Amino acid sequence: MDIKSFSKIGKKPLVDQHGASALYQIWWQEDAAGAVFNAKQPEDMKAFKHFARVTLKPGETNNLHTHKDAEQVYFVLTGDGVVQVGDERQEASAGDAIFLPAGVPHGFFNTGTKTVILLLVGVAI
Repeated sequence: MDIKSFSKIGKKPLVDQHGASALYQIWWQEDAAGAVFNAKQPEDMKAFKHFARVTLKPGETNNLHTHKDAEQVYFVLTGDGVVQVGDERQEASAGDAIFLPAGVPHGFFNTGTKTVILLLVGVAI
């Protein structure tokens, strides 16, 4: 069993392709971003590739970026904004889940007045 609290994972930006304003808390992710957090995938996890929480203050974004080898879902826990998947932009708010296909640019833009918190889940394809 692997239990962790996001409150014990420091918030850090992933400036490579996600930009400096989005603050990530990565529970596990087997790549360079995961290494920033010393976040190793639990041994029993096979398909799940990313599990993280993303915090965006008003006016901030995690920039458009692409994952060629993973499908992801953003679960909007708090706040609202605009999500972009490919060329399509749509408003999203707390309670929404957004599917992000592999190989398609995506990003979340906090256009609201409150902090946005996203739960990010990704699976390998």
